Amino acid sequence: MGNYASVADVHAEGVPAAVDDAKIERRIVKWEAIVEKVTKNIFRVLTPGELVFDGTDSHRMHFGIPLVAVTEMKINGETTAIPTTEFRAFTGKAQPQDDRKNPKIELRPNDPSSIFSSSRFVFRKGLDQLITATWGYVDELTPTVFTTPTAIRDSVVQLVIFDLDDYFDRFRDYSGPALAPKQRERTDDHEIEWADITVDITWGMIPQEIRDVLALFRAPIKVSIPKRGPNLFGAPRFFEPTL
Repeated sequence: MGNYASVADVHAEGVPAAVDDAKIERRIVKWEAIVEKVTKNIFRVLTPGELVFDGTDSHRMHFGIPLVAVTEMKINGETTAIPTTEFRAFTGKAQPQDDRKNPKIELRPNDPSSIFSSSRFVFRKGLDQLITATWGYVDELTPTVFTTPTAIRDSVVQLVIFDLDDYFDRFRDYSGPALAPKQRERTDDHEIEWADITVDITWGMIPQEIRDVLALFRAPIKVSIPKRGPNLFGAPRFFEPTL
């Protein structure tokens, strides 16, 4: 069964009732998996339980999938969860505070004036950071009810309809790169140069209008935390980030 769209959604867009519902369901499952692959995002709430992350030697950790809510954190190999007052999870799902493009957690010491705060409240690299949370790129209906973004649901429905109409058959036996974009065109001298780029056929086979919508929901690139090293006073300092 699909997670983002239903058989009824497909029929509502004009697909005749005579089309086998089991076939529609298979196409929904197929295209939901492809949408997740090309966007590298999940558009439903996941509850995997406690996950283990490496530290960053910073007070901040970034993630590739948005946070819905954080239940508990045990940092730096400790077995006791830290108080919720000592960290902030960026879980906004709408403007003016939409954190889904930059999901992260920051440690927030209770006493920021303490000289020990900068060294104690850091996710230590090489130590386990245990996070229990719910995840997913979802819209919020109520504080406890979440749904797949409408644009994602509609995109899946449109892709299913294209598939039912055999739109994608022309890609079935094609194993080469998709057509690369135009890099240069000189009108006066009638010169055209095509960029030497190989496009993933899964992404390239999606119609441009739908591709443009899905591009809005792609996961953020990996964020690298700056390296740290001792200064003259023995306290950590930041260097340029390594990309």
